[in-house]
Amino acid sequence: MITSQIKEVLKQADYVLKDNPVLLKMFKQCFVSTIETTLKKVNDNETFVITGDIPAMWLRDSSAQVNHYLPLVSKDQELSDLIAGLINKQVQCILLDPYANAFNLNPVYEREYYDCTDMNPMIWERKYEVDSLCYPVRLAYQFYKQSQRYDIFTPDFLKAMHKIADTFVLEQDHSLSTYRFERPIARTWKREETETLKRKGKGLPVNETGMTWSAFRPSDDACRFNYLT
Repeated sequence: MITSQIKEVLKQADYVLKDNPVLLKMFKQCFVSTIETTLKKVNDNETFVITGDIPAMWLRDSSAQVNHYLPLVSKDQELSDLIAGLINKQVQCILLDPYANAFNLNPVYEREYYDCTDMNPMIWERKYEVDSLCYPVRLAYQFYKQSQRYDIFTPDFLKAMHKIADTFVLEQDHSLSTYRFERPIARTWKREETETLKRKGKGLPVNETGMTWSAFRPSDDACRFNYLT
């Protein structure tokens, strides 16, 4: 699935890095890794990008994984369509559940372990992270700036943006939120500090500051202090 502009970049690398074969090999392997090993075209309108070692798509990771392709999309229709498809897929994930950070390609009913939260078969993990909702917005903006494509701004896209804003506003006062997350197996793993929230999944008490609350950090570890600065 190496597109025309990716091939062009690889040709340029052959020239620019010709005196450093180790770096050349590393660059070429890393540059094509996303499109060769993690990206799957679901249909004409959606693209799914697994995080790598886990067969699920993180909103944050999938956005970052295609970031280095964005400068190429204005001259590469195939690549542009793939990333537009990823934006469409992220929109559907956010509309399904803005509190989930990772999603399945197909429904999963049998799990290795079960978390105490409001799960759905299409959700891989429901660790609420503010950055998970920020990254798709950033990707859509950067993609539009490079491609000048308006077609990503669908009615569902607008609904997803409202969903993000509504979630951030609600979590300015976490006491009003119904979000809970507990991972009982964390006790077996001896990782309760990073894998589960205290107070029966609600998290430690916080004061209202005007900032929006986050349960987990971008590392997927539980926050001790729930406002990210």
